[in-house]
Amino acid sequence: MYIAWIAARGVSTVNVTISPRLPAHAIAIGKSLLAFQPKERLNEILFGTELQPYTAQTKTQILKLQQELNEIRERGYAVSNEEFESGIHSIAAPIFDRDGAAIAAVNIAAPVATFTEEFIKQTVIPAVRNVANEISVFSGYRFTNSINC
Repeated sequence: MYIAWIAARGVSTVNVTISPRLPAHAIAIGKSLLAFQPKERLNEILFGTELQPYTAQTKTQILKLQQELNEIRERGYAVSNEEFESGIHSIAAPIFDRDGAAIAAVNIAAPVATFTEEFIKQTVIPAVRNVANEISVFSGYRFTNSINC
């Protein structure tokens, strides 16, 4: 669920409607939240659920999604590259509360044409992670793992 949205300046923008529930397995915010769920809760969410395809890039096999969620936990951010909507690339990082629960996420989405690999690695990922970390600290979370700092 999106609760806030800020449009970028420029010709290319991505429109997001506040409040709709979107498929967690196909969007960066959803995957960043799924990755940090307790294992039992994640199993409840995933098993018994059919992962619907939205584009040719959407992961529809639970085992492949679980592998990606493990990678997200290790690196501290999620990526959706045209998995929900063709032409849209997004990066998200989770926000943690004082108990270490992932309660929200920060996301940047843009048309694929504006997101070069270099720009993503040098600018987008650090920015998303820094903002998510700052909000987490403000929420009372204390980082103990160097990957999340």
